Order: sequence, then structure tokens, then C-alpha cells
Amino acid sequence: MFGRFCPKVLDDLHSFDTVNRTLSSFVDIGVLKIAESYNRQKRFDPNLDRHHHLSCIKCGKIVDFENKDFDRLKIPNTIKNKYRVLGKRVVIECICDRCSNETIEEDGDE
Repeated sequence: MFGRFCPKVLDDLHSFDTVNRTLSSFVDIGVLKIAESYNRQKRFDPNLDRHHHLSCIKCGKIVDFENKDFDRLKIPNTIKNKYRVLGKRVVIECICDRCSNETIEEDGDE
């Protein structure tokens, strides 16, 4: 019934599902990784090199960065002995520059 009224929406949903399944297949074969996300959207990361993320808790923007000190962080034995660690990545939660500027503007309006 919905399709009779909104065929374009159904086409878009079908396309989105196809793209999502294709991206998930790329994760399965190691071409992409899934990035951390603080909203419900699945985020894909094409950068397979060692790197870390800044993640804006307001808009969801993710920024890659490299840091040798973070690369050298040791996995604690209490974790290594209990879990099979597959990798490590530092995620710094932040409010990005754009969202920070919006917050400052909103505060200035009072």
C-alpha cells in the first residue's frame, strides 16, 4: 500500500539497503572497517592504516588522526587474558569546532 503512494521513497530505501549490504560485505572482506558511532547510524571507515578518531558527540563528525603514543598503548593483561583482542584504537569524544561555534553563538544570544 505504501508503495502506491510513495514509489520514490521505496526506490530510495531499496538503494540504501543495497549500498548498506555492499558496504557490510566490504567490511567482511577487510576493505573497510566499521567506525565507532554515537548515534544509530553505521559508519564505515576506508582508512585501514593505524589511526585514531576524534568523534563529535553533537553532530557525529569523525576525524582521523595519528599519534605514536596512542599506538604504543599496552593492552592490560586482565583484558588480554580474558578476551581475544583484535585491535585497538583510541576514540576521543569531543565537540567539534563547528558545534562549538554554534554553542558559543547560542550562549551569546541570551
